[in-house]
Amino acid sequence: MLKPLNPLVMAAGMILTASSLLACGTESQQLNSTFQTVAFSRWNHSNIRTCWEFESAYSHSFRERIEQTTSKAFANTTVSFVGWKKCKHDGNEDVKLFIYDDIGSFLVDNFRSFLNTLMQENGDKRDGAGHPRLRDENKPARVVLNQTFKDAEKEFVSLYRSLTSEGKSNLVLTASIHELGHALGLRHEDAHPNRTCETFSEDLSGDRVISDYNPFSFMSRCYYRTFNHNLSIILPNQRDAEGINKLYEGVLPLGNSL
Repeated sequence: MLKPLNPLVMAAGMILTASSLLACGTESQQLNSTFQTVAFSRWNHSNIRTCWEFESAYSHSFRERIEQTTSKAFANTTVSFVGWKKCKHDGNEDVKLFIYDDIGSFLVDNFRSFLNTLMQENGDKRDGAGHPRLRDENKPARVVLNQTFKDAEKEFVSLYRSLTSEGKSNLVLTASIHELGHALGLRHEDAHPNRTCETFSEDLSGDRVISDYNPFSFMSRCYYRTFNHNLSIILPNQRDAEGINKLYEGVLPLGNSL
């Protein structure tokens, strides 16, 4: 599934952490020493096989918007999220998406037991905004998405409620793309030692850093929380795309679909 990189792996303007992704197999890669970099993992193929845990009619529109926005967000990278079918649980899946507040899924018999298991695996933390911490070695990455920020942090709930209808949609899509960034192997930009915002600063915890600080990265919690979402969606910028491409340099697009 994922390959841990040598500590000299460059992803421009982003920070990666070994605690954020699963690792399976090994890979050694030596990159240009002029880059300051950070150790992390990446998938061993650039077509990231993606699926939905549940597909109720109530979330159909939301799922379509996620798929369309994801395609646009990573269009300038060598990475593609492919598949987008219902999860088969056959081992041929990299990222499993679960919609936390999908009313329709509650009508499915195994939904509640699935939700309980999911929460237990996440230490009973109800991360309504959708942080993909639900990981287990040699298993697909689980990403929790949320259409309404149900049970999210109070800060996010207040932000969501303050926005226009379009702004709410923009915030939800921004959060979803941000979480898929984590699924690729990206850590919050706020762990960069050259960060200019201390409000959401993070400790590197021994990880090494990537090149230049990217204050407008879609992985920046500071930018993410201070941006006016009524205006637009935050998507990966050029430096984000360059970083992702460098991280996945030389990786072949195996597994084309689910």
